[in-house]
Amino acid sequence: MSSVKNNDVASSNYIDVSRAASGQHCCGAIGDDLKWVSNLHAHTPIKISPAELRDRIMKSNRVKEALNQGRANNRMSKTQSVSYANSILDEMVAAVKPSLIYPLGLAARPFCRNVYRGGININRDGVEQIKKALENGPVILLPIHRSHMDYMAIHFATIANDLPVPFVIAGDNLNFPIIGRLLKKAGAVFIRRSFGADAIYWAVFIEYISQILTAGSLLECFVEGGRSRSGKSIQPKSGFLDVITKLVLEGVIPDVTLVPVGVAYDRMVEGNSFVQEMLGSEKKKESLKGFVHAAASVLQMNLGSIDITVSSSFISLQTYIRQAKYHANEQTERSRLLSSLSHMILYEANRVTFVTASSLVAAVLLTSRTRGITRVAIIDRVAALIADLKQRKAPLSFVIEAQPLPIVVDGAVRMLGRLVTSKNDVICGYWHAESLELGIYRNAAIHWWASDAIVAVALVAVYRKLFYLIDGKSKAGVASQDVLEKVQTVSRLLKAEFIYKPSFNIEDNFGEIINQMTARGQLGTDAGGAIYINGRKGVRYISFLCMLIWPLIDTYWACCTTFLALKPCDIIHEDVLVSMISSRAESSYFKGEMAFYESISTDSIRHALKWFEFKGIIKVQPVITGSKSKQSKLLTLSGDYMPRTDRTPSPLLIEIANSIIEIRAEVPSSNQRPFSLMSRL
Repeated sequence: MSSVKNNDVASSNYIDVSRAASGQHCCGAIGDDLKWVSNLHAHTPIKISPAELRDRIMKSNRVKEALNQGRANNRMSKTQSVSYANSILDEMVAAVKPSLIYPLGLAARPFCRNVYRGGININRDGVEQIKKALENGPVILLPIHRSHMDYMAIHFATIANDLPVPFVIAGDNLNFPIIGRLLKKAGAVFIRRSFGADAIYWAVFIEYISQILTAGSLLECFVEGGRSRSGKSIQPKSGFLDVITKLVLEGVIPDVTLVPVGVAYDRMVEGNSFVQEMLGSEKKKESLKGFVHAAASVLQMNLGSIDITVSSSFISLQTYIRQAKYHANEQTERSRLLSSLSHMILYEANRVTFVTASSLVAAVLLTSRTRGITRVAIIDRVAALIADLKQRKAPLSFVIEAQPLPIVVDGAVRMLGRLVTSKNDVICGYWHAESLELGIYRNAAIHWWASDAIVAVALVAVYRKLFYLIDGKSKAGVASQDVLEKVQTVSRLLKAEFIYKPSFNIEDNFGEIINQMTARGQLGTDAGGAIYINGRKGVRYISFLCMLIWPLIDTYWACCTTFLALKPCDIIHEDVLVSMISSRAESSYFKGEMAFYESISTDSIRHALKWFEFKGIIKVQPVITGSKSKQSKLLTLSGDYMPRTDRTPSPLLIEIANSIIEIRAEVPSSNQRPFSLMSRL
């Protein structure tokens, strides 16, 4: 969709690394690529040999202590514990070979130009800021994680701009034959998904990271842990930042610069595979065969652009720790500091990530109240969203800024391809499995409206309750305090679904959102301070906001209805329970009891189960398996939420279910999508 070339971007702050120096060679593109490669300076600050690096790690006090502990706890002999540590290093350590970067770059550049015709773009000032920071010590890039292409795109962009070859923390699932070896030579550091209580593994990892950072290297890690299947950010993991903080507090490294990085895609390579996982299929294990097949399948595709934005908000870890007045001996305080830091980084990475045309079109399609929507209506609604985002100072993709809106929308619809059908100028056919993939693109921008959407859902819930209480005769407005209380209910339910603004305060944020909506003419307040939805303009906007998060709320409702059907003392494997909830949600959708097919997503269900676990509604028992990376779980209802012996549901569980019913979408009627106020105002 995005056809913006480097000359279109030149006037901005971004450079397309897949086309840099294009048109300067008499032999065409091949000559340009050869000249580009010849000018590369692939390098790494680590000058010692792999053997010497291994020797330093094995002789460090940290690893020696862990080996002694391992021998005591696991009854391992000295030879066995040393052999185990060496096997960890064999799997983990990147054997960076700068000379390999040149042929890889020569192969990657034409591939990227063909598939990403809008380019792989990175902001120049961000690159220069990283170079300056590296003069003072190590730098860690912390991007959002949406695709396996994140690795390649950031690697490509950094090396092309004369930055050191980044060491990338990667899951060991990518360490498969041939490709794993190539990735290690390009800087991949393969680690397990979970280290558990393996003291030797922890010690080897920490010591290896200390060696990388002491050399002043460029390191890259995804604080979300794994790729987001839904398109919105996953709650960050603090384990890696804990390791870095530990090294700074110990004085091993004076300081580290942390750099949030945004990455935006017009179209995702993994879109279809993510949908299959959300529908309940088992994740396919990465393999050479799968890699070759995936590469071949995208060769003729146009996936638009990858836009990388390096945030200008660099974070000195030492300064952050000092300003937080952290005391090293307080574990609770340390956990709070790491949680705050990781959320701040992810919030900033989201903030600088471009909003793409495909995100806006997907948002319009999925918030339409009818089965289809005309091209003209899509253009009008996308225009309204762009105006709204500009008021929020959201960064918009180059194609949105550079081209007429009808061309932008038509290009986005073509980019979405098989996900939509066009009949007589009406875009339709996207309400079932297609909605799950469209949701990935909508969710890439949903953080801009998340807080507003929570207020909108609360407002509709209060309106709806008032409507029923007074037998269909709605008043003009509702009490601000009533809406705020319902906002608190929705916020508690969706606490882990979004990355909120640091120092988020519900009361202050609520007042600010109401004032902004009032200033835009979407809400009004009467003389007594009651809030009302202001005419058709207000109804449309509130409808849009509600339909952004109602699918998530319905997922929680589906979890509750499944729990209510369980027998006393049922103990169920997590995968089985997730499948049960998804099947029940799908049945509810087709029976007309649920409005959104998206709510059946197993990814959303797994996130919802974490909330129920956190609230003490379900108990989780880990299952020991032979896998080092994947953990299985058994789930059961907690005592107070378990049905009685006569299978009467727990009153507490019924109360939770009813609180969710109050804020979920109403059951749709006929061909209309849900919005309870549309026929009442």
